[in-house]
Amino acid sequence: MKDEVKDLTPNSLEIFEKIKEHYPPDPWKNPQWTAEGKVYDNGWRDLRVKKDRAFLINWYEHLLGSTIVTFTQGKVRKGKKLTKSDFNIKMFRKWIELVVWLRDLDFQIETMDLVEE
Repeated sequence: MKDEVKDLTPNSLEIFEKIKEHYPPDPWKNPQWTAEGKVYDNGWRDLRVKKDRAFLINWYEHLLGSTIVTFTQGKVRKGKKLTKSDFNIKMFRKWIELVVWLRDLDFQIETMDLVEE
């Protein structure tokens, strides 16, 4: 396994473009993405570096879980059953998509695209 990759495969570059959409400029027009694949997300993270990808994947998975628990704890404490309508997928969509793309990128980098879909 590599800790950092210099050259990305075509599949990795496609995934980079999808991830890039999740990092638009901040309200002051400062970029949150660099051409090399660094993103500003809880500090600068380099998506070519395994520990940075792992940090972001872990961060968003925990964020999703803790947010769902926070939004549903009142209903659970009152002994009510959770239903599909209790979860607003639109609210979580961006985070879920980002985790999926980060995981795909990690897989592509770690396997160097040896496994094709």
